[in-house]
Amino acid sequence: MPIRRQNGASWRRPTLDAELVTGSARGEGRLAARYFFRGAMATVLAPAELLAETRLPILPDGTRFGFEEFSRRAGDYALGMALVVLRIEGGVIAAPRVGLGGVEAMPRRIEAAEAASSGRRPGEAVFREAAAAAAAAAAAAAIDPIEDVQTNGQYRRELASTMVYRALTQPCMPDRRNRA
Repeated sequence: MPIRRQNGASWRRPTLDAELVTGSARGEGRLAARYFFRGAMATVLAPAELLAETRLPILPDGTRFGFEEFSRRAGDYALGMALVVLRIEGGVIAAPRVGLGGVEAMPRRIEAAEAASSGRRPGEAVFREAAAAAAAAAAAAAIDPIEDVQTNGQYRRELASTMVYRALTQPCMPDRRNRA
């Protein structure tokens, strides 16, 4: 059975530090979105529990975003996708968040890519370095890229790097007006 990729909402939640509210006959629970997934098609929800609410933080004024995804055909699950959310303050990148979905069994933020771009002036070198950091993070021993009949792990590592690069360039372009 092929592994189904995460839908758009599921992998954006950890990138934006969403809070999830769960419900059951026993009451309500809360958890950070980054702890929701256990693996492909598996969550921390108990059999009689459901996801009742997603609480997204209100982003500060001046927040910008970039999104990129790749799928073989329109309507297919994405093989890889990246969301970058950041601000530019004093000419440098501030509070970057870089999230990946579709390249491994669980969506997550890529802290190495965030650190590679934080506090730096937007530019080609920063974009490439952050993308390389994302690829390095995806290639780390703790990460297990999805392998299926369409792609192997190396392909997904390279795809992760490309998606982060493209998503990071979008909010940093001077003529972009893609504020959240």
